[in-house]
Amino acid sequence: MRTIGRVANLKERILHDIRSGALRSGDKIASRHQFMMRYRCARGSIDRAIKELTDDGFLYSRQGAGTFVAERNENGRKIERVYIVGQFERSYLNRASFEPSSVASGIQSYLDCMLCRIEDAAMNLNTMARNGSAVIWDRPDYQQLLLMEFLRKANVPQLLLHRNFGDYESISTDSRAGINEGLEWLIEHAGSEIAYISTRNSLKYPYVMERKMNFFELAIHNSATIPPDQLFVDWEREPELSINMVAVAETIFKNPRPCRAIYLDYAPWCGAFLREAARLGRLPGRDFWLLVFDSDASGFKQPGVAMIQQDHEILKSKIIDWTLGKNVAPLNFKIKPKLIKNEDEK
Repeated sequence: MRTIGRVANLKERILHDIRSGALRSGDKIASRHQFMMRYRCARGSIDRAIKELTDDGFLYSRQGAGTFVAERNENGRKIERVYIVGQFERSYLNRASFEPSSVASGIQSYLDCMLCRIEDAAMNLNTMARNGSAVIWDRPDYQQLLLMEFLRKANVPQLLLHRNFGDYESISTDSRAGINEGLEWLIEHAGSEIAYISTRNSLKYPYVMERKMNFFELAIHNSATIPPDQLFVDWEREPELSINMVAVAETIFKNPRPCRAIYLDYAPWCGAFLREAARLGRLPGRDFWLLVFDSDASGFKQPGVAMIQQDHEILKSKIIDWTLGKNVAPLNFKIKPKLIKNEDEK
């Protein structure tokens, strides 16, 4: 095992003893020699683990007396710096319109805040585990669970955005409520036969599966049907590579009985679909009604097009409250999206 692995393991063992109550504030920890015998590791690894825990405020040393467990306030937390970790590209980090950048700017008014790409999180884990740090995970997937567990063991506050895992604190979108309101609008205007255009499931986009499940359950609840030849999922592609929208539009609109209700759950495809519909002489609000889920896709303010849009202002406000410790109870908050449609529609 590499030295860094031994150091991390030693820190976890000592922190476990502190959290479990085996070591209490003011207790003297074992000597270096006792640690060497107990865990069969080198003196250098022990010295480094104890130094890092001392730097992080978990331990303190008294000259000639040994190393002791520091006094800690378990009921409160003082966050001094925040890391936002997400699956975003470096080119996005300075874009004001990019959601994590906007959130970071808001937090920066109160505390230090840094953006970290998920690919760089593992190498920065020990830095993020220091006392006073907090980590916000933007749309984490299952591959981040080990990193999250490491930070949990180091008593680092963590907040998950757009995901729920176990008992981690989280802020997510109430996609079920949003889809239900959107389906009611769609069925009212275009009938209960719905063409459904969706991307494939992906660990990179973990919210896709939740939206699909909610859509199918709510379609049944609202007595809607999806004809087999009107279900479009491109199983071979990542969303950003795009589905063959030419074939999709022709299949929908050249059908003898075309569906007038269309639901598209990956909004960046909205513009391409509307262009293909126009090429075939079909107009939203006259020949079909389109419901999309969240994004700045062009065309959603047209008559006949509505968007289930997440409320980023509420999200940002809740995140800042969390970083400032305004939530007494653990935070598990769902934000109901807004249904955005043309102002001329009733």
